[in-house]
Amino acid sequence: MRHIPDVLLVHGGPGAIGSLHPMAIHLSRYHNVLECIQTKYSVTELKDELRTQMGKLPVPSVTLVGHSWGAWLVMMVAVEHPELVDRLILIGCPPFEEKYVSLILENRLSHLHERDKIRFMEIMAELKREVTEYVLHLLEQYVMKTDNYHLISDEVHSNVDRRMYETVWDEAEIMRRRGDLKKMLFDIKCPVTVIHGDYDPHPLAGVLTPLHEAGVPYQFHLLSHCGHSPFLEIEASSDFYSLMNELIG
Repeated sequence: MRHIPDVLLVHGGPGAIGSLHPMAIHLSRYHNVLECIQTKYSVTELKDELRTQMGKLPVPSVTLVGHSWGAWLVMMVAVEHPELVDRLILIGCPPFEEKYVSLILENRLSHLHERDKIRFMEIMAELKREVTEYVLHLLEQYVMKTDNYHLISDEVHSNVDRRMYETVWDEAEIMRRRGDLKKMLFDIKCPVTVIHGDYDPHPLAGVLTPLHEAGVPYQFHLLSHCGHSPFLEIEASSDFYSLMNELIG
């Protein structure tokens, strides 16, 4: 018997291919799950790709779950194709407005000891001069510290597409800077649930305030002892999956 997906998982990055595989495995114990892999190199192409993936399902509409950058992507698709989306679940969503972005760095630095703060800023300065694989690797190591509370290390699965990250994120940041993302929120028609970790450096106000100002009814769940990826957190993952099972039904 063929199982029709109840929920589609959309990874972050952009380009963090396979990062939601642990979540897909866990949720598939109780639900029919499709882990959507992004393969395109522009925002428009990624929206079209996800729309195509959804259109191949023999169901009228689905629950879209987006993590990090993926939260923005599922929001865009839900706005453009409201008939295809029953519910949005936004996990570790980045702020929708530019004015909140500086808080990300402040929060990250607050999670580091003084020596690591200095090294982190040196790495950021090196990136402005030249983007190299080595410097990006160093940055990733520090972001693992700043963005996560207590990770289940053996469940970290991700194959980062550097080209996708650089091209898509540059385009997405311009959309945020222009106010395009916030404008889109006014056209959301489906129920929205926001799940955020209390240790996530992405400021929660940058998600909830724009949703409120756009008149979007939403549910909000804050997970304690939890960073940017609740499905990988030792203390928070159990509560996260209980919540997800309840939301998906």
